[in-house]
Amino acid sequence: MKTTDRKYIALVEILVYMAIFIIVMALAFQCFHMFLKNSHDLRKASEDIIAISQIGDGWRDKVRNADSIKCEGSMFFLIRDGRETCYSYRDNALQFRGPEPDARWKILNDRIGACSFTNTAYDGFSAWEMDLELKVRNEKAKVKPLFSFIAVNKKGADGGKGANL
Repeated sequence: MKTTDRKYIALVEILVYMAIFIIVMALAFQCFHMFLKNSHDLRKASEDIIAISQIGDGWRDKVRNADSIKCEGSMFFLIRDGRETCYSYRDNALQFRGPEPDARWKILNDRIGACSFTNTAYDGFSAWEMDLELKVRNEKAKVKPLFSFIAVNKKGADGGKGANL
């Protein structure tokens, strides 16, 4: 074999190795991009869960300490010391209005798919329940995030449906 033939064989080998390297790098880049997207989605889902948990905890505190509670459709009213606080679900957002006279509606979360407020009777007492369903960020998600928060009023302010605790 001539030295020129060996040079051509080496050149073909280098071209084959370069093609294999490019294919491997393209696959690695695609996997890395998918990893970054999934990592971002997981972080956003975690932030949504933390935010909903904080909203639910605040709602529970307000229900526990209210003097009077009433629910009208998607509006949930809490009255304490003669001042009204209100939660409302509209336009796929959970909104809150504080007890201040000039209070404006504040959007607590605008990624709510469904929300309901219900009064449930148990053995000797009743409790208020707020169910929140988050909108799914990833279309491939198999489970819709649904959160239920249950609170019992200390003063029995349940619209006359339960006992004082």
